Amino acid sequence: MLLGFVMVALRFIGEAHAGEPRAGHTIEAGTGWQNSGATRAMTWEPGVQGSRKDVPVFVGWSRTGHRRLYYAPSVRLQYTNTWSMGGAMNLLGVELGLGGLGVYLTEPPRAVVPRMGRWFVTAEVDLANLRIGANLTPNRPGHSEVPDPDAHRDHIRELQAADRTDELDFTIQHYPFGNYSYVALAFPVQIRAWKMIREDLGVGFFFESTVTALEWPLDRPVSKAAFGYNVVCGLAIHLAPRRRR
Repeated sequence: MLLGFVMVALRFIGEAHAGEPRAGHTIEAGTGWQNSGATRAMTWEPGVQGSRKDVPVFVGWSRTGHRRLYYAPSVRLQYTNTWSMGGAMNLLGVELGLGGLGVYLTEPPRAVVPRMGRWFVTAEVDLANLRIGANLTPNRPGHSEVPDPDAHRDHIRELQAADRTDELDFTIQHYPFGNYSYVALAFPVQIRAWKMIREDLGVGFFFESTVTALEWPLDRPVSKAAFGYNVVCGLAIHLAPRRRR
């Protein structure tokens, strides 16, 4: 049903853009906070995972149409520092926004002349956001109190099974997570605003929240996907096509 909705929406938007010569481009850079890996309390296989805390930093590109409703594909390169009861790691990933749909909350640019000095605001939702990445530092960081990370995880499991988790210090989280690669399906929603400082250049900001993200490890079997969510924000530069003379 979701795939059918996306296909119908893209066909409609493609027809709406048939008479439009070019769309604009938006370059973004941002950061924020996210929570990943919370399927159930401390039960994500294969080791003790718990609720993973992530700090992402990213740069990306997205297509921004000039009509009221537009198709908004996007690409991002993201670095993420993460830590949990299962250890810490540094992820490098690529995000492909294949199902982005956008709408102008203000008058769209094609209806405004001149554009310079005007503010524009959009809302976008991505119905097919695919993410893939891997741990860059499987053997880092290290912690003097955790010389053997695997034995440490086994000890946590034993205490959990005996319902004695209060006996373990969970604050010691900066030790190697190990090898890890993943694929995720996410559903981000973004509000973006920018001011045109020239007819073909705008500067602004965005606020974005991924209301749901489902993450699967690629190097191990799991019974269900890990659930996550985030809040990020940052700066945006909008490059608008020049009007045809």
